[in-house]
Amino acid sequence: MDKLEQPDVEKLKADKLWGNVLALKALAQWRVGLLDQARQTAAEAQQTSGDQLLPRDQALLLVLPGLIKVEEAFVALQRLPAEPSAAQRATTLQNVQLLITDAVTAIDKGRVAAGVGHPVQIYLIQAELAGFRNLQVAQSRLGEGDDRTLPKTREASARQLLKELKCQTERLKAQDATIMSFWEGQLTLTPEPGPC
Repeated sequence: MDKLEQPDVEKLKADKLWGNVLALKALAQWRVGLLDQARQTAAEAQQTSGDQLLPRDQALLLVLPGLIKVEEAFVALQRLPAEPSAAQRATTLQNVQLLITDAVTAIDKGRVAAGVGHPVQIYLIQAELAGFRNLQVAQSRLGEGDDRTLPKTREASARQLLKELKCQTERLKAQDATIMSFWEGQLTLTPEPGPC
């Protein structure tokens, strides 16, 4: 995409596809590990393509910083030695907590932008659940005493997300028992009770 000629860019803009192109570029950069470039492309898309961004693309661009932070939290946990020092434990736990707090904020903004009924909600909810799973692993592995479990407010949020995931999959007739059983198993939690 960096090699697109200006007439091609203008044609994409005229066809109202430029925002989609930038959103795809940012996501591709993220997946291949070009995190700084992904952030820059996402910012460029939001600044220059507002009228060309579909709700899905707008949501994904808003959540991209959160997706990156969820991944950074996962990588931080993977890089820990088998027997981390007390300082490594404390620093990594605090880092993961901050990353997940920021990630949840970004993902929630994207969920709002997408709209309650948009199919991308299923993906975004699962991204947020992945963040909570990283936090849960960090707390269990690195916390001390009562800090070895997911904080109650985070547990309540995860249960609410599980309920929303169940409701979204049912509403979109994308119900797949493996999605729900996977996340319930990963988090060892059940959805918040009650109707959708």
